[in-house]
Amino acid sequence: MLRVEDFMAPADVDTDVAANVLAYVAELERRGVVVSEVEHEPDADGAEEWSFRLKIANRWLVRVMMPVWPLEWVQRPAEFEEQIAGTEWQGGMYVDGSLDGPTDFDDEYPTWEEAVEAGVRIAQGAEQED
Repeated sequence: MLRVEDFMAPADVDTDVAANVLAYVAELERRGVVVSEVEHEPDADGAEEWSFRLKIANRWLVRVMMPVWPLEWVQRPAEFEEQIAGTEWQGGMYVDGSLDGPTDFDDEYPTWEEAVEAGVRIAQGAEQED
């Protein structure tokens, strides 16, 4: 299991975002996708959203962008609508498979489950290409 210190300096990223990415990686791995490396790359918009590349099967296959929200907000946004409405960024998670794999699933996903499923499908699509 990857840890925050495995892929970034402690001061480089908001702790909520780090927890969200680690939970995302853990969920992918629970579904059979082995993530060998995670690399942090701040997105062009700055601090409201952060981007991470995930290395799967020796290829950088998935980029995932997470909002700066606690994990429970990300996983259950309907329960935290009022808190989310008070934040600057109100989008879902963005999953991008165009790094070195299929691009069919590049999109913003409003739910945690949909974002995880997109990551799984990107990994499976890359396996079929090999």
